[in-house]
Amino acid sequence: MSNCFSKLFTLKRVVDAKTLSGSSMAMDVMPYLYQFLYSGAFSKTGILKNSKGEITSYIEGFLKIVSWFKKNNIKLVVCMDGEHHTLLKSDTIKKRIDQRTKSRAPLDLLVAAGLELSEQQKQSYEKSLLYIGLKEKRKIVDLCGLLGLEYYFEDFIQGQKACIQLQKEKVVDYSITKDYDAFMYGGSFFSTIDFKNNTLIYHDYHENIASVCPLLTITDLRLCALCSGCDYTPGIARIGPKIALKRLLTDKQGLAQEAFLKIHHYQKIIEYIERPLCMNFLFKKKVNPLGLTQFLKNQNFRDSSIARILTEVL
Repeated sequence: MSNCFSKLFTLKRVVDAKTLSGSSMAMDVMPYLYQFLYSGAFSKTGILKNSKGEITSYIEGFLKIVSWFKKNNIKLVVCMDGEHHTLLKSDTIKKRIDQRTKSRAPLDLLVAAGLELSEQQKQSYEKSLLYIGLKEKRKIVDLCGLLGLEYYFEDFIQGQKACIQLQKEKVVDYSITKDYDAFMYGGSFFSTIDFKNNTLIYHDYHENIASVCPLLTITDLRLCALCSGCDYTPGIARIGPKIALKRLLTDKQGLAQEAFLKIHHYQKIIEYIERPLCMNFLFKKKVNPLGLTQFLKNQNFRDSSIARILTEVL
């Protein structure tokens, strides 16, 4: 997810998953679910749906992730976005919905007029309708319980905040997320999993800080991100990452004052970022093979696929 940090912090390295054997990792799973939702929805082998016609490729993708962690002997702790987004992200969510609606508008007109869409137009239109909502989140939470996985699920708390803070509080050794806002929590993290080559991409917090400016503190980074725009705010007009960084180094007090005056809910955003996790929302249940089998049958998985999945994930 592109933001201030993805533009400033470009250092990364490839890590062989075998070197992580025996470790534990908290995963901000939502971005990866969307990845599988989109790829599965337009798979050449056919769309995976349940009896209600709901696309379930994200479930198949999640099981692939669980299998990959098991194969590499890495303990997986799943971090889900809460049932509701933090209210601080409401402007960002609204902006995304507006952009999606605007980009779909021409196709809406064609559909309403009963005109036939090209294959590319159909895919674009169907993709704009795909969404992982509360019902889908609860299915993944149920699946975590059936698999006996540890998972963090707290209302109004984002998965990327949870996974980074679980790492910082030493509940797990590492964290993995596609969201560069993780740097706002002062954490290093993995991002992309290359299933084919069995590797991950690692972003080291301290290496990236040193490459930009060794004197930057975590408070400085947060100010830079909030001014140039992140998940919690669109930022300040005409201030991008490079300008924010330059002003941070030459007029930190002036930039901080402008941020406080111009960024909506500035203090609440800082409080949300600094708020510790409540470990009462870290759950684990006993593995349930029979329940898992029934769950997969309800999602229209074939018997042969269910047998394979049980072998790979349990």
